[in-house]
Amino acid sequence: MQREIKDELKRAMKQLGYTELRQIQEDVSDAFETGHDIYVQAMTGSGKTLAYLLPVLSNIDSLEQKTKAVIIAPTRELAQQIHRVCTDLSSYMIIHTACLIGGTDPGIQQAALKQKPEIIIGTAGRLLDLMRQNLIPTESLQYIILDEADQLLSLGQKEEITALLDLLPPVQT
Repeated sequence: MQREIKDELKRAMKQLGYTELRQIQEDVSDAFETGHDIYVQAMTGSGKTLAYLLPVLSNIDSLEQKTKAVIIAPTRELAQQIHRVCTDLSSYMIIHTACLIGGTDPGIQQAALKQKPEIIIGTAGRLLDLMRQNLIPTESLQYIILDEADQLLSLGQKEEITALLDLLPPVQT
Protein backbone atom coordinates (compact mmCIF):
# COMPACT_ATOMS: atom_id res chain seq x y z
CA MET A 1 0.00 0.00 0.00
CA GLN A 2 3.01 2.30 0.48
CA ARG A 3 3.12 5.23 -1.93
CA GLU A 4 6.22 5.45 -4.06
CA ILE A 5 8.77 8.01 -2.92
CA LYS A 6 9.32 10.73 -5.50
CA ASP A 7 12.58 10.54 -7.44
CA GLU A 8 13.54 14.00 -6.16
CA LEU A 9 13.23 12.74 -2.58
CA LYS A 10 15.23 9.60 -3.34
CA ARG A 11 17.97 11.77 -4.81
CA ALA A 12 18.06 14.02 -1.72
CA MET A 13 17.97 11.02 0.61
CA LYS A 14 20.94 9.48 -1.18
CA GLN A 15 22.85 12.75 -0.95
CA LEU A 16 22.05 12.93 2.78
CA GLY A 17 23.32 9.39 3.34
CA TYR A 18 20.00 7.54 3.71
CA THR A 19 20.45 4.19 2.01
CA GLU A 20 17.23 2.46 3.04
CA LEU A 21 14.10 3.15 5.02
CA ARG A 22 13.84 2.02 8.61
CA GLN A 23 10.85 -0.05 9.70
CA ILE A 24 9.19 2.92 11.42
CA GLN A 25 9.43 4.93 8.20
CA GLU A 26 7.82 2.18 6.14
CA ASP A 27 5.08 1.66 8.74
CA VAL A 28 4.25 5.37 9.02
CA SER A 29 4.22 5.77 5.25
CA ASP A 30 1.71 2.92 4.99
CA ALA A 31 -0.41 4.42 7.77
CA PHE A 32 -0.45 7.84 6.04
CA GLU A 33 -2.12 6.25 3.04
CA THR A 34 -5.13 5.20 5.14
CA GLY A 35 -6.05 8.81 5.84
CA HIS A 36 -6.60 8.01 9.53
CA ASP A 37 -4.94 9.84 12.37
CA ILE A 38 -1.62 8.29 13.41
CA TYR A 39 0.14 8.09 16.75
CA VAL A 40 3.79 7.06 16.70
CA GLN A 41 5.92 6.42 19.74
CA ALA A 42 9.58 5.53 19.33
CA MET A 43 12.99 6.23 20.77
CA THR A 44 14.93 9.39 19.94
CA GLY A 45 17.01 8.78 16.83
CA SER A 46 14.65 6.15 15.44
CA GLY A 47 13.76 8.21 12.36
CA LYS A 48 10.36 9.63 13.30
CA THR A 49 10.95 12.99 11.59
CA LEU A 50 11.83 11.34 8.30
CA ALA A 51 8.91 8.93 8.84
CA TYR A 52 6.35 11.73 8.59
CA LEU A 53 8.23 14.09 6.25
CA LEU A 54 8.61 11.50 3.46
CA PRO A 55 4.88 10.86 2.98
CA VAL A 56 4.03 14.55 3.42
CA LEU A 57 6.59 15.59 0.80
CA SER A 58 5.53 12.74 -1.48
CA ASN A 59 1.93 13.95 -1.39
CA ILE A 60 2.66 17.59 -2.24
CA ASP A 61 2.15 18.95 -5.72
CA SER A 62 4.49 21.92 -5.73
CA LEU A 63 2.64 23.54 -8.63
CA GLU A 64 -0.36 24.20 -6.36
CA GLN A 65 1.53 26.54 -3.99
CA LYS A 66 -0.90 25.87 -1.14
CA THR A 67 -0.22 24.99 2.45
CA LYS A 68 -0.65 21.24 2.89
CA ALA A 69 0.99 20.59 6.26
CA VAL A 70 1.42 22.33 9.60
CA ILE A 71 4.02 20.80 11.90
CA ILE A 72 3.90 21.89 15.54
CA ALA A 73 7.03 21.51 17.68
CA PRO A 74 7.39 22.11 21.43
CA THR A 75 10.56 24.22 21.15
CA ARG A 76 12.15 26.70 18.76
CA GLU A 77 15.19 24.46 18.47
CA LEU A 78 13.16 21.44 17.41
CA ALA A 79 11.14 23.52 14.93
CA GLN A 80 14.38 24.78 13.38
CA GLN A 81 15.78 21.24 13.25
CA ILE A 82 12.65 19.91 11.52
CA HIS A 83 12.80 22.86 9.11
CA ARG A 84 16.43 22.02 8.22
CA VAL A 85 15.59 18.36 7.60
CA CYS A 86 12.57 19.30 5.51
CA THR A 87 14.62 21.80 3.49
CA ASP A 88 17.37 19.23 2.91
CA LEU A 89 14.89 16.54 1.86
CA SER A 90 13.07 18.86 -0.53
CA SER A 91 16.25 20.31 -2.06
CA TYR A 92 15.42 18.85 -5.48
CA MET A 93 11.77 19.86 -5.32
CA ILE A 94 10.08 23.23 -5.68
CA ILE A 95 8.74 23.32 -2.13
CA HIS A 96 8.47 26.37 0.06
CA THR A 97 8.62 25.99 3.81
CA ALA A 98 8.25 28.48 6.62
CA CYS A 99 9.65 28.20 10.13
CA LEU A 100 7.47 30.27 12.46
CA ILE A 101 8.85 30.58 15.97
CA GLY A 102 8.87 33.08 18.79
CA GLY A 103 11.91 35.25 19.36
CA THR A 104 12.29 36.14 15.68
CA ASP A 105 11.08 39.07 13.61
CA PRO A 106 7.36 38.61 12.86
CA GLY A 107 7.78 40.67 9.67
CA ILE A 108 10.22 38.13 8.25
CA GLN A 109 7.83 35.33 9.11
CA GLN A 110 4.90 37.15 7.52
CA ALA A 111 7.01 37.60 4.38
CA ALA A 112 7.70 33.84 4.42
CA LEU A 113 3.95 33.21 4.52
CA LYS A 114 3.50 35.41 1.41
CA GLN A 115 5.68 32.86 -0.44
CA LYS A 116 2.77 30.41 -0.06
CA PRO A 117 4.67 27.67 1.79
CA GLU A 118 3.46 24.13 1.29
CA ILE A 119 4.80 23.19 4.73
CA ILE A 120 4.67 25.37 7.83
CA ILE A 121 6.73 24.39 10.86
CA GLY A 122 6.52 26.26 14.12
CA THR A 123 5.91 26.53 17.81
CA ALA A 124 2.36 26.55 19.13
CA GLY A 125 2.41 30.10 20.47
CA ARG A 126 3.65 31.71 17.26
CA LEU A 127 1.39 29.58 15.07
CA LEU A 128 -1.60 30.46 17.23
CA ASP A 129 -0.76 34.17 17.04
CA LEU A 130 -0.51 34.05 13.23
CA MET A 131 -3.68 31.94 12.95
CA ARG A 132 -5.60 34.52 14.98
CA GLN A 133 -4.37 37.16 12.51
CA ASN A 134 -5.66 34.99 9.63
CA LEU A 135 -2.17 34.83 8.13
CA ILE A 136 -1.92 31.05 7.82
CA PRO A 137 -3.96 29.66 4.93
CA THR A 138 -5.81 26.48 5.86
CA GLU A 139 -8.22 25.87 2.98
CA SER A 140 -5.95 23.23 1.39
CA LEU A 141 -4.51 21.80 4.60
CA GLN A 142 -4.18 18.00 4.63
CA TYR A 143 -1.93 17.26 7.61
CA ILE A 144 -1.36 18.52 11.14
CA ILE A 145 1.66 16.98 12.82
CA LEU A 146 2.31 17.29 16.53
CA ASP A 147 5.98 16.47 16.90
CA GLU A 148 6.87 15.41 20.44
CA ALA A 149 3.22 15.72 21.49
CA ASP A 150 4.06 14.53 25.00
CA GLN A 151 6.48 17.45 25.38
CA LEU A 152 3.94 19.90 23.98
CA LEU A 153 1.62 18.91 26.80
CA SER A 154 4.25 18.62 29.53
CA LEU A 155 5.73 22.03 28.74
CA GLY A 156 2.44 23.72 29.58
CA GLN A 157 1.34 24.31 25.99
CA LYS A 158 -1.93 22.39 26.26
CA GLU A 159 -4.10 25.52 26.10
CA GLU A 160 -2.24 26.85 23.06
CA ILE A 161 -2.43 23.48 21.30
CA THR A 162 -6.16 23.17 22.02
CA ALA A 163 -6.83 26.71 20.78
CA LEU A 164 -4.69 26.12 17.68
CA LEU A 165 -6.38 22.84 16.82
CA ASP A 166 -9.77 24.54 17.24
CA LEU A 167 -8.74 27.07 14.56
CA LEU A 168 -7.41 24.47 12.13
CA PRO A 169 -9.72 22.38 9.94
CA PRO A 170 -10.23 18.69 10.72
CA VAL A 171 -7.55 16.87 8.74
CA GLN A 172 -5.25 13.88 9.17
CA THR A 173 -3.22 14.32 12.33
